[in-house]
Amino acid sequence: MESAINSVVQGKTLAEQAEVDAMAKAIEDAIAALQYKDADYTKVDAAIAKANALNKDNYKDFSAVEAAVNAVARGKNITEQSKVDAMAKAIEDAIAALQYKDADKTTPAPAATATPAPAATATPAPAATATPAPAATATPQYTIPQTGDTSNPALLVVLMLVSGSAAIGTAVVGSKKKHNR
Repeated sequence: MESAINSVVQGKTLAEQAEVDAMAKAIEDAIAALQYKDADYTKVDAAIAKANALNKDNYKDFSAVEAAVNAVARGKNITEQSKVDAMAKAIEDAIAALQYKDADKTTPAPAATATPAPAATATPAPAATATPAPAATATPQYTIPQTGDTSNPALLVVLMLVSGSAAIGTAVVGSKKKHNR
């Protein structure tokens, strides 16, 4: 198209109208032959890769992600970039809306193992005490919450011992000086 425009010669006479018409036709043909650049699918491809990296069996309903990925239409040109960007956003939104399945709270029964019972010994059983022991209760399992504190408790104990030793040492030296006078 630039070539057709640059070949235009100004100042032609009426007798040279055929040349002017040919220049105009060359420009019109060049315009008709123009093609838009392809749309940029970089964000779409990244969103699809992110979706493919997920294990769909870990989520309650993965169908929205699959639908968004399947709705991607290739071959759009730069004038349709907003539609391509909307495809990437639809995939990202579907991924963000995913919910993990509930954890499987059923635990299989432990397998029965045949372990021989210990042999009986001839030692007498201890005498019963006056206060029977309370029935054993299951201790609840607690997890320690993560606080973000990364300090080392052993270091704090060592520092406490060093400072305590220094305080005792100072008191002993002070008391010896007092007695030596």
